Amino acid sequence: MQAIPEIGDYKYYNGRRGKEWLMRLCDTKTLTYMKSHKQYTRYCFDNLLECMVKDMRERITEHYDNLVMINGKVGTGKSTIGYAAAELYDPHFDLEDGYIYDWGQLIDKAADGEIRSGKAYILDEGTRISNNRKGMTKSGRNFIEFLETNRFKEATFFYVIPKFARADSYLKSDRVTHRLITKSLSWDHATVKSRGYFKGKIPIDSDLDDDSTDYMDWKDLGYGKFPELPPEIKKIYDRLKSDNVDEQNRTMRDEYHFEKEKENKTSNKAALENQIWQLHCEGKSAIDIAAETGLAYGTVRNKLSVLKRQHAGEDEDGAETTD
Repeated sequence: MQAIPEIGDYKYYNGRRGKEWLMRLCDTKTLTYMKSHKQYTRYCFDNLLECMVKDMRERITEHYDNLVMINGKVGTGKSTIGYAAAELYDPHFDLEDGYIYDWGQLIDKAADGEIRSGKAYILDEGTRISNNRKGMTKSGRNFIEFLETNRFKEATFFYVIPKFARADSYLKSDRVTHRLITKSLSWDHATVKSRGYFKGKIPIDSDLDDDSTDYMDWKDLGYGKFPELPPEIKKIYDRLKSDNVDEQNRTMRDEYHFEKEKENKTSNKAALENQIWQLHCEGKSAIDIAAETGLAYGTVRNKLSVLKRQHAGEDEDGAETTD
């Protein structure tokens, strides 16, 4: 009979090429399925995040990059664990330099040669860079091409996106190297605090061929802990987030007014053409129409020429339909 793990016991994290690291069990939670009434136990390891970061570094030594996907509900600490993991990965991590909000900022860094081996970057709003909610966007296609062509740069990207399903299928099936899923959880021995926990996952080899559209298989590593943002870092993060959201809102406002202006111009143009045609049907000359509408005589003549061709085509279509 297999011994039941106890607090303080260790479990192996099996990394790449036989690398192993010990994870220390720090808490458990015994739960019961509602329908079957069977019990199962959830395990929390106090150094799971550190072990996963060691695995990320191991990939870099083998000349691979890392795309670490961070998912979770609002308020469960996605950005917080992104910073905690980035700092563990790179002790010199600078949030001002490593924070990326959208595709434009990412490609600017790449073009300036700032994407370098061993560096970590937090893609804080993954849906601004690539998502499948409305099909493949241009930025999404660009992001995939960027990952393919910049793989040799050996960088590590912490890709924050609320729902795993929102990520592009190519990323889910081929490029994600680690998953950190933030959750609000309770434990048997911990205090009431429920924030600051995550589930770790890594891909495992599957029998899917290269043409398959299914996603890769995942191995659950258990649950881990991550710390709150230090107050000074939280201030920087809040400022970066606020500045980028303000800029995004200004862009959305400008796009809205631009589209509205185009819509108004189209509406006004249609109304003016209807007025010109109506006056023409009433028997008024181009000179009279120009005087009544305030348009130049040449403009009225040109518009009448186009409108006559349009109405002539409509009459022909009507005649064919009648026959």
